[in-house]
Amino acid sequence: MKSIFIVEDEWELAENLEEILSISGYTVVGIEATGEQAYLKILESQPDLILMDVNLNGRMDGIELSEQIRKKSGIPIIFSTAQLDRSFLKKISELNHSFILHKPYTKTVLISSVNNALLKHFEKK
Repeated sequence: MKSIFIVEDEWELAENLEEILSISGYTVVGIEATGEQAYLKILESQPDLILMDVNLNGRMDGIELSEQIRKKSGIPIIFSTAQLDRSFLKKISELNHSFILHKPYTKTVLISSVNNALLKHFEKK
């Protein structure tokens, strides 16, 4: 069973994501609302995938958090955002093993994206 860490500052959405992922056969190993809190817990739990909102509470946004994680681990990240401007897409394209989910998205799109990100990541190993 593959493990997923959720980094989302909207608690209700995070709980809904956890439920959808659990029902779909994934193990959610943690949920955090800030980059600072998520960083250490992600490195400790070493999930197979991170589902991360770009805009987070605290000083560290999702992009900065992903850059910090990349220095220590190759965990694939799916960014969840409503923002799709050109500069944002350029930043994401520079990050290896990153994918984007455009909010709002359906359960089907979520699970399909998770499956595809995991498949692509583990095919490379």
